[in-house]
Amino acid sequence: MAQIKKGEVLSPGPRKKRRPRSELRIPLKKFQEDFEEAYGVVKDSLGGKDVEKEQLTTAKWMIDKMIALNSSAIADEMKKVQIRKTLDDGSSEEIEVPLGDEEEEQRPRFSTTMVVYPGGKKED
Repeated sequence: MAQIKKGEVLSPGPRKKRRPRSELRIPLKKFQEDFEEAYGVVKDSLGGKDVEKEQLTTAKWMIDKMIALNSSAIADEMKKVQIRKTLDDGSSEEIEVPLGDEEEEQRPRFSTTMVVYPGGKKED
């Protein structure tokens, strides 16, 4: 075994930047601990075994939430990577994050305005 002297560096060179990690990975990890059990319940139900309805509903909910959390975590991490790349390029411009379709005009879903028909009253 090699002796390491005081002040000696084991791996010289620059450190690699780490991939940003979303905060959504914390609850996702907790869901993954119970995934095998939830998957087993759904698999038993598909196999024709009798499974409690409440247990099956909870298992399906857990699997759906895991999929949604994973997708959200990936999107969050990709957004952080994009921001990091923009900042590393040295551009001092502000970063615009798209929030949705900006081209589409926001309209209210319900309106109480009166519609006036051309020529006065509407005839039946």
